[in-house]
Amino acid sequence: MPDTPLVVLDDRTLDELVTRLALRLHVERERLIDVEELAVRLGMSARGVRGLVNRGELPDGYTLGGCRRWNWREVEQFLAGRQGRRNRRTGRGRYRRKPAAEEVGS
Repeated sequence: MPDTPLVVLDDRTLDELVTRLALRLHVERERLIDVEELAVRLGMSARGVRGLVNRGELPDGYTLGGCRRWNWREVEQFLAGRQGRRNRRTGRGRYRRKPAAEEVGS
């Protein structure tokens, strides 16, 4: 291994470097994510994400150049606003059932 010189930075240069790096990391965190990355962050499949979007259980996101993208912060806010709500699914084969106690007494 060749001897490489050790770089020593003064405090001002180091502070500037840290500030630039923090800004760059913040920008990277704020980028829009695709369906695959959203699925990974939510712990589900891309197909599951699309289903939730179609049912209105996730935000629509943005379509850019034919590709759908989401802002992760907006997804988190949307999910936080829905916390504690039950999903109402209606459709073929779904109807309201009477509780078991009412069925026996009828």
